[in-house]
Amino acid sequence: MTHHQLRLAANKLLKIITACTLLAALSANANPVRIAVASNFKQTLEAILPAFEQAYPKTEVQVISGSTGGLYAQIMHGAPFDLFLAADSERPKKLLNESKALKIFHYATGQLVYWAPTSAKPVGTPTLISISTPIAIPNHRTAPYGEAARQTMANLNIAGKQFVTGNNVSQSFQFVDSGNVASGFVALSQVRNRVNEAQWWLIPAQHHEPIVQYGVLLSDHHIDAPLFLDFLMSDKTQTSIARRGYVRSRAATDSDQSLPQPIN
Repeated sequence: MTHHQLRLAANKLLKIITACTLLAALSANANPVRIAVASNFKQTLEAILPAFEQAYPKTEVQVISGSTGGLYAQIMHGAPFDLFLAADSERPKKLLNESKALKIFHYATGQLVYWAPTSAKPVGTPTLISISTPIAIPNHRTAPYGEAARQTMANLNIAGKQFVTGNNVSQSFQFVDSGNVASGFVALSQVRNRVNEAQWWLIPAQHHEPIVQYGVLLSDHHIDAPLFLDFLMSDKTQTSIARRGYVRSRAATDSDQSLPQPIN
């Protein structure tokens, strides 16, 4: 092969590599940032998303919700998620240890509620003790809110109750909201500002271990996933999260990331 032919071949190869690189970049921008989120945080995530979309109009976000345990299993089986917002710290730490994630962060602490919408009196410990109908509860094996509910029952020495078990806290909420179950354990974010406060009882923190919610940036992530992470941990977003029934992240401070300005 002559020098001229070699140069032509090299130029052709360079064009192919450049085209492939450009195609990969365009493909990455065309795909959405996929956020796997524990069901308790789904409504809150959807409430804060418009501010992110305003700041980054070219970045599309797709939300996939489920139980923390169920989403963790999907990630371990290769689900193409970019960020995972769990309802515990256990599964995110496992993903980090198993080299499935690059970064771990605490984004909120959940709060457990006992909800009895048909109660004639303000709901509290006596309601939970006296109720004779089945209680909706998330599955403690896959949903941290379910484990917190189980710990609450044990710490209050309440036994002999019947339960209707949901896959996650959203299903527990649906059981009660539909009227199929008279009461149940749900997240504060699901009932706050939506139902009469007399219908629910915020479980005191001493009755269960903290529902510390961690997230991870997964190893094979969309190029824009870190943008959402910065947005999530910003002071303004954390303030919005706290208004919806969570204790804000320990990592976010007033001097931390501020809400990004909209792009013109």
